[in-house]
Amino acid sequence: MTPESLWSERQYHPELVVRDAAEAFSLSPKQSEELRKILMRRGVNKALLLRRRFIAIKHEVKDLLKASEPRTELFLLLQRLNEKMQRAAKMSRWVEWGRVPHHNMRKNEEEVVVLGRRC
Repeated sequence: MTPESLWSERQYHPELVVRDAAEAFSLSPKQSEELRKILMRRGVNKALLLRRRFIAIKHEVKDLLKASEPRTELFLLLQRLNEKMQRAAKMSRWVEWGRVPHHNMRKNEEEVVVLGRRC
């Protein structure tokens, strides 16, 4: 797997993670079910759902931007928001977290490495 080939992979569903892990590590159905619980407990399911909802909101903001009067305060605000959302949505999928989960979110952010091209 490379940062370039990563773009062709399906994503944003916890069952894809379970299937990949079950295949890679020969997990039994009971172990796969435990992995599903771990993903939920660690917030992965929520993060994946939030990503889908974020994309829907991004489209709503884009529609509001198209419907608003150019150069008004609302237009400029929506434009800035849309640009930030586009950058976040189009960042590379190749994201590596540090190996230590810190209580301080800033320390976690400092250890995140993003590689590869944007979509």
